[in-house]
Amino acid sequence: MRILFINSFYHPIVYGGAERTLRTLVEGLIARNHEVEVISLRPGQAGGPNDVGHSYSRHIDIKNVYFPSVNCMRNPLQKAVWHSLDIYNPFYRKALGERLEDFSPDVVSCHNLSGFSSSVWRDIRSRGIPIVQVLHDYYPCCLRAMRSKRGSACHTQCIECSILKWPAKLASKNVDSVVGISDHILSVFNELNYFPNANIKTTIHNAERAPESSGTSFRKSREITFGFIGTIVPHKGLHVLLDAMQAQGELPSSRLLVAGDGDPRYLEQLKSKYSSSRVNFLGRTNAADFFPTLDCLVVPSLSDEPLGRVAFEALAHGVPIFASRRGGLKEIVRDGVNGWLFEPGNAAELCRLMSLFANQEIKFSRGEVMKSGEHFYDVNRFVQSYEALYGDTVRRFRENFPHRNNPQTDSSI
Repeated sequence: MRILFINSFYHPIVYGGAERTLRTLVEGLIARNHEVEVISLRPGQAGGPNDVGHSYSRHIDIKNVYFPSVNCMRNPLQKAVWHSLDIYNPFYRKALGERLEDFSPDVVSCHNLSGFSSSVWRDIRSRGIPIVQVLHDYYPCCLRAMRSKRGSACHTQCIECSILKWPAKLASKNVDSVVGISDHILSVFNELNYFPNANIKTTIHNAERAPESSGTSFRKSREITFGFIGTIVPHKGLHVLLDAMQAQGELPSSRLLVAGDGDPRYLEQLKSKYSSSRVNFLGRTNAADFFPTLDCLVVPSLSDEPLGRVAFEALAHGVPIFASRRGGLKEIVRDGVNGWLFEPGNAAELCRLMSLFANQEIKFSRGEVMKSGEHFYDVNRFVQSYEALYGDTVRRFRENFPHRNNPQTDSSI
C-alpha cells in the first residue's frame, strides 16, 4: 500500500509521545515493504526531505501566526489569532493537494492535526482518498487538546469548545476509520458523536521497542526513590505528588526525583513552595537513564491521559506505578500487580500508598511488573494491527465508492 501520514511534527522535531509512536509505526511499515510519506509542519522552507535525511518525510510551511512549539510563551493576542485560524484553516489546500497528487496514496493516516486544523479531512476527501484518524489527544474536540482547564479535568465539553470545535465535528463526517490509542479516548469521541460515518472504530494501544537492558534493581539502598517525569504543567498534577511527599515528613526515608521542564514561572513557584532536600528537580532528562534510578514512578495526572506513555515505559524497567485513576492510565496500571491507582488530586491517599511502599508493606515482583507491560512492547502486534486496519479501510472504501477519482465529500463543510 501507499500510505500518507499527516502529523503536526515529525522527527527530529519531537514534542511528545505521538511523534515517537508515529516513527515506530512508519518504520515498521517500511520494513514490511509499504510505501510511505510523512507530512509535518516546520517554520522554515518547505517541500524537500527533512534535515536528517528521511527520504519519506516532507514538510509544509506553517500557515499561521507562529509555529506551535510547546516551549515558547505567546501573548494573549497571538494565541487568540492562532486559535481562530486553527479552527478551520483553508491555507494548506494547495500545498497538501500537491503532495496528494505527487504521492497518490491509497489511504491517508491523520494523527495530531494542531497547526493543520481539521480542514485537511475535507481536502483529502475531495480527492476521493479514504481517511484514517488516529486519536492521540483531544484536539478535535478541545482547544487545549487535553480536556482540562485551569489545572482541572473537563468531564463534559465546555460551551467554548462546543462552539469553536463545531467545524471540526462537522468535518469529521469525512473520516472513514477512527483509532483510539486507548478505549477511553475513543469513548469520549463516540459520546460526543464525532466521526458519524466511520465504518471502523477501534482501539490500538501504542507500542515501543523495549530497552535492551534496564539495570533496574529495587532496594539499592535504605532510601526509597520515587519519580515523576513529563511536562511540568498544572494538569499533570505534580503539585499533588509534592503535597504527598511533604505530608510524609522525614520518615520513612524517601526522596523524589522530578524530570521534565515547563513554564519557568510555574517551576519556580513549585520549587519555592516545596523546597526540600528530599526533592530534586533534574530538568529535562533521558527517560532510559531516569527509570533505572527509581523504585516507583508516580503519575498524578488531573486530566484524562489519552494513554500514559511514561507508565508503560516504566514497566519495561520493572518499575511499579502509582497513578491517578484517569483516562488511559486505567488500561495500563493493575492494582497489586504493577502498581496502584488512586483518586485524582487526593494527596492523602497517595501519601498513604507511598508510605506503605517505603515501609515495604506494599511489594511488587519486578518480573511480574515487566511482564505486565509486554503488550506495550509488542511492536509486531502494533504494526500488524495498523497494517490490517489500513487494508480494511481501503477495501471498504473501494467497495462503497468504486470510482476512486469521483470526490465523495460531505458538501456541508
